[in-house]
Amino acid sequence: MKKTILHITFMINKLTWLYKKLGQLNALLIFLTFFSITLVAFRIIKTGEQTYIFMLWNLFLAAVPLFLSRFVIAPLARRGAGLVFYGFVFLWLMFLPNAPYIITDFIHLVEGGSMPLWYDLLLLAFFAWEGFLLGFSSVAEMERLASRMYSALAGKWFALMSLVLSSLGVYMGRFMRYNSWDIFISPGEIITGVGSRLLNPRAYPGLYGMIIILSVLLITLYGFYKRAEPAVVKTPARI
Repeated sequence: MKKTILHITFMINKLTWLYKKLGQLNALLIFLTFFSITLVAFRIIKTGEQTYIFMLWNLFLAAVPLFLSRFVIAPLARRGAGLVFYGFVFLWLMFLPNAPYIITDFIHLVEGGSMPLWYDLLLLAFFAWEGFLLGFSSVAEMERLASRMYSALAGKWFALMSLVLSSLGVYMGRFMRYNSWDIFISPGEIITGVGSRLLNPRAYPGLYGMIIILSVLLITLYGFYKRAEPAVVKTPARI
């Protein structure tokens, strides 16, 4: 019994150490990733169906903006804002919609499936929650970067416009079935297709409706994230 208690204490100390080293936000993101994957894995084992396995790919795409902002754009900014830097900022903008896009996956909910509706609902909710956190943490990093390079006002406007453009990107992904990389494969088709819809609001009211509603949601949630950020985002200690 005493040996078991010592093992449990050792594991708790190790987890606490890792938590402090990673920082609160990183630890939360890692936890949500493993928990979300576990929910999908349990569903596959329980039903033998791979219904929501595509959520793993969507989660990967949602993490790309944070990877770019933290490990590519920030180091480039320290060397000076050149053509390569702004090229990666553009790439970041193209991938950012993948983070809030996950919330539209609730469209796949079906009552009377192999699993209880509440299970699939919570599964999608965890993925959507992590998608928001990944996106907001990346936008916050880019806002701080823009504030240092230009001004605090420029940083706020950059974050605001990034979220509005993300709403447009979510519409393009869900209803026009474009991917982030399609802008490099078929730029003419995307510009023509999106442009024609933007110039004809009466023919495509859903486009403006989604941009407005989703933008309000993202900006509101991002505002809450920013208010909570000082208590959540801690600078990780050097390992």
